[in-house]
Amino acid sequence: ILKADEGWPVAKFYGACGRLVVEEYAGLPLTVYYQEGWLWRAKIAIRLLESAHAFTFRSPEYSFYLTDLSSDNIVIDESDNPVFIDLENIIILHRNIPTEEQPQHWNSIHTSDSIDCDNCFSFSPNDICSHHISDHNYYSVCQYILSSKNENGFLHSIPSEILKNYQELKIMIDECASPRRSKSRIEAGNQLKEILQRVLRDLN
Repeated sequence: ILKADEGWPVAKFYGACGRLVVEEYAGLPLTVYYQEGWLWRAKIAIRLLESAHAFTFRSPEYSFYLTDLSSDNIVIDESDNPVFIDLENIIILHRNIPTEEQPQHWNSIHTSDSIDCDNCFSFSPNDICSHHISDHNYYSVCQYILSSKNENGFLHSIPSEILKNYQELKIMIDECASPRRSKSRIEAGNQLKEILQRVLRDLN
């Protein structure tokens, strides 16, 4: 369903034999980039958030929720785009089911629960599949990759001048990881992306 040549941020699939899968080499793992310059990491973070949005909303029929997301399962191609290389654990949700088959809370947005546990990945397939939209992909990207709450998050060591001039930046990183305001995690993620884009426009 997800094909690289149709613009999805996944590795090109060549074939499979039994449990052996052959994919293209798309780049170095995200872990290699954790100590690169902050603006470079901000550019990659924007594209990670765009990927979270694409997996959730791009298809008119389905949402794709990544349930084993980690820095080891993402590589960065030569254009600084993230490529998701391990899709063995994924929930595919059909969003357009008949009204009479919709669960009770189908039309509300599912919110993933934040937990205070390093490297613990928590989700409920039943809860995700009982709603037409879940914030799970934003939860995965923000809680387990971008946020400083996850050991040394990808957006660590924000330059002091950027923190001073873009005071909502750190707030939105934390809100996307663990919402505490009235904003949803998806809203916080989209606002975080816009702030990062503004930083890059202003400083490049």
